[in-house]
Amino acid sequence: MDIMKLEIICYKLESLWKESKMEILFTWFSFLQNDVMDYLKTTRLNITYLSNVMPKMITKSESNLKCNETKVLTTTLSKASVSNRDRRTVVFKPSLDKGIGTHDRRAVCDLMGRQLITYLIDYNEHKRKETFNKSYITCNICFSPHLGEDCVVFPCLHINCKNCIANYFTTLINEGTVNQLKCPETECQTTAPPNVIRDLVSEELFKKYDKIMLETLIGTMSDVYYCPRKTCGTVVIGDPDSSLAHCSACGYAFCKNCNFTYHGFDPCSIFRDAQQRKLILEKYTYATAEEKLEIEKVYGKKQIASALEEAATDKWMEDMSKRCPHCRASIEKSDGCNKMSCWRCNTCFCWLCLTQLPLTQPYSHFSNPMSKCYNQLFQGVNFDIDDMFEDFDI
Repeated sequence: MDIMKLEIICYKLESLWKESKMEILFTWFSFLQNDVMDYLKTTRLNITYLSNVMPKMITKSESNLKCNETKVLTTTLSKASVSNRDRRTVVFKPSLDKGIGTHDRRAVCDLMGRQLITYLIDYNEHKRKETFNKSYITCNICFSPHLGEDCVVFPCLHINCKNCIANYFTTLINEGTVNQLKCPETECQTTAPPNVIRDLVSEELFKKYDKIMLETLIGTMSDVYYCPRKTCGTVVIGDPDSSLAHCSACGYAFCKNCNFTYHGFDPCSIFRDAQQRKLILEKYTYATAEEKLEIEKVYGKKQIASALEEAATDKWMEDMSKRCPHCRASIEKSDGCNKMSCWRCNTCFCWLCLTQLPLTQPYSHFSNPMSKCYNQLFQGVNFDIDDMFEDFDI
């Protein structure tokens, strides 16, 4: 709110006093609370950023020295409030808003500073919360009325009772799906603040929630690793220009690529290199009995058998499943349409093109004529007529 609006309000309050010549405070309060917006012909007043012209206290001698440089209008304070030896004056400098003129001194009072505004905002928030705590709110989960102090207000302003939200959070944390700790309202994706979760669940559950969130965050960081020692597991930040990682907790130095003891410039274990492993396994698969014995002597029979089993598993996973485009979790599609949801991170995606879909309208990907998967929601799905009518007596 600029200084001009403050002056207009001052003049209006003065005119109300002149018209009534009676008790005026109630009239002023009523005007400021109900009519000031219409009077200023505005819909919003932001009092957080008042552009006030604050009065500057200077001595009379200082004022005389500056009068040749800048024309100012001075108002002498009461003689009772200053000493005769150092009479002070209040100087209102010319404003950019009114050219070389001055502002109404009532509109630039010290009391309109930020400190008062902060007090007003805090007091308003306190009274608003006090009123809310004493009001009855109907929970959208249990449909029972509860006092406001027994309810949770999400950042999206949806309100539910604490008991329902606590049970909701407890279930999700125990299942490990902390990414779904959101407002329970339909189609609302507002994430629950950590302080709200802390207040509603036990300390043990909150530690579990905090640990899962930390592990999820670390999993997305390319330069962060876990110490491979089973007795340690400390988070280690690796050097991006080296394969060396050093655990600060147990002092273990290991290779970031194979998680074995750091081996300097020597190559990692051959079964840690997917390409070389593939070549060796192909050679072993088509080798003669004598050739297989020689390969087993070099790399070990158990390692070869384990690698073959792992390769078979990878081949099956490649043929029968796909990776979530967000967290890279393997997902198998057994039935249903081509709109999929990841079991780990709850991301919706298209099974055909692996495009991430919005949670609010995931099927628009298949109904939009501009989409490459338009009208392919059930593409590749085999409908068994017998299964469709097995529940009906024909």
